[in-house]
Amino acid sequence: MKILSLLFFFMITLSAYNSHDYYEGLDYMYGYNMSGQNETKQKNYTKSKLALEKAIKSYEARKKNYLYTDDIKSYFFLGLHYQYGYGIKKDYKKAFDLYSIGAKLGDAPALFSLAECYRFGYGTEKNVQTAVTLYKKAIEKGNLAALANIGKIYSRGEGNVKMNKITAYKYWSKCAKSTESNSAAIEFCQNQLSYMCKENSWACK
Repeated sequence: MKILSLLFFFMITLSAYNSHDYYEGLDYMYGYNMSGQNETKQKNYTKSKLALEKAIKSYEARKKNYLYTDDIKSYFFLGLHYQYGYGIKKDYKKAFDLYSIGAKLGDAPALFSLAECYRFGYGTEKNVQTAVTLYKKAIEKGNLAALANIGKIYSRGEGNVKMNKITAYKYWSKCAKSTESNSAAIEFCQNQLSYMCKENSWACK
């Protein structure tokens, strides 16, 4: 019985493992103190990139033992470095590849960013329908920005996705009623519903 208890504890410890490097990567990226150090770090994109790369290596070395870990978010944040050129030359293809890995692991921000890549053709061929599919997956994980953006696509029609204002209304309504903390997305959706109401009486519910 004691052996089983120790084995269970060992499995939980492995599945909940998070490397210090992920949090340090965010500290240097945004000037935070998430890693538990005594002082808030000054922004340093080079150190942030190195820490996130270490977190990814740590995850990939142990991923067979993981159930979930914050380290998988490192793919998304490292992708931001390459997409926006934080301390390095912009590389949309590298950002796309990193977002793709994070998305496969179920990370909502990575799913959202991968959708953006397909929507605008960053690092890949533009495909708005694929973007919509990815936005929907991000929405399932509670990403409000995805609700706002998918509503925008349907409100005017983009690429291979036809305009459907009723569908846009449904997505924006869901976003506007959310109690989550992303106030920017909620405010955007509320404003769009207000504009829609002025043009369509059925949207004034």
